[in-house]
Amino acid sequence: MLSHGITMLKITIDTNVIAEEDSSTLAYLLDAHQSGIIDVAVPYHFKLDKARDLDSFRIERQKRIVERFSILRSAFVLDADSLGDKNVMFVEDELFQQLFCLFNIDTNTRGGVNSRNDVSHMYSHLMYGRDVFLTVDKMCLNKRAILKEVGVNLAH
Repeated sequence: MLSHGITMLKITIDTNVIAEEDSSTLAYLLDAHQSGIIDVAVPYHFKLDKARDLDSFRIERQKRIVERFSILRSAFVLDADSLGDKNVMFVEDELFQQLFCLFNIDTNTRGGVNSRNDVSHMYSHLMYGRDVFLTVDKMCLNKRAILKEVGVNLAH
C-alpha cells in the first residue's frame, strides 16, 4: 500500500506482451515496476508458453525480461520444473470451470493448449486479486465483455 491509503495498481501481463520485439509499453511497465509505482506480474506459465518455441535466443531474451517482474504463481501447477501436462492439476471450482467453458477448449489442438494456458493466467490473476490483465491476444480481447463479468479487466 502506498502512503495516504492509496493502493498500488496490480497489473498482470500476458506472456504475449513480452513476446513483442519492440514495445514501448513493456519498457514503461518495467520502469514503473522497478520504481515501485505499480506492481507488474507475469504468470508462472511463461515456461509452458515457451515450451514449443524453437528460437533459443528469443526465449533467453524474454526470460531476462520476465525475471525483472514479479512472478504470479499458478493456482494449479504442481511441479515447477515440468513443461508437460502430466504434472498439472486442474482445479474444480466454479470460477475455473466458467473460464474453461468461455474459451471452449479442445486440448487436442495447439490452440486449445494455448487457451488452457490463458485460462490458467486469468485464474491466477483473479485468485491473487490483480487489477488489470494486459494482453495483445485477439481471442482474449474478443471476450472482453464476458470476461469482465467474471472479474477479469482486460487492457490492450
